[in-house]
Parts: sequence; C-alpha cells; structure tokens
Amino acid sequence: SVRLGKNGVGEVKAHPFFTNHNEWTWETIQKAKVPIVPPLTNDEDTSNFNEIDKSDNPSEESFSVSKTFAGNQLSFIGFSYSNEQQ
Repeated sequence: SVRLGKNGVGEVKAHPFFTNHNEWTWETIQKAKVPIVPPLTNDEDTSNFNEIDKSDNPSEESFSVSKTFAGNQLSFIGFSYSNEQQ
C-alpha cells in the first residue's frame, strides 16, 4: 500500500473521503458538525471499542531492553530509574 499524503497535502485533500461534502470546506472543517458523537459515561470510557484479545499481543517480557549505553542517553547521565514498585 502507498501512504496517503506521501506526495503532499494536496493528495490528502483530493482523496474521495474528503470530497463532495456540502457541509464543510477545508477552511471550515474545524467548526463542522460531526456526523457521529458516541455516548460516553466519562472521559475514560472505552466501551465503544472492541476488546483486545490478549493472546494476539506479545507480552512485555518478549521485548528486550538494551542495557548498553547509547549517545542519545547523554542527558540522563547521573539519573537512574527502576520500575520496581515499593
């Protein structure tokens, strides 16, 4: 597949999803009425999303953490971190 917008914003604006809309233009899109407002019980409500099957996701233990020094860590010399909760 080809990434939409790889050749510039004009490519995104020309996509069929964004054409033939009578209710908004690119200049008024931020003030346009949204077509669907999902019902929410609070700010952290995720009931509108499907449950994630945990068997499809790798566990945290399967990701290795590098113990070697990297140049982009220079800002953190003298600091340490431990994720062990006490």
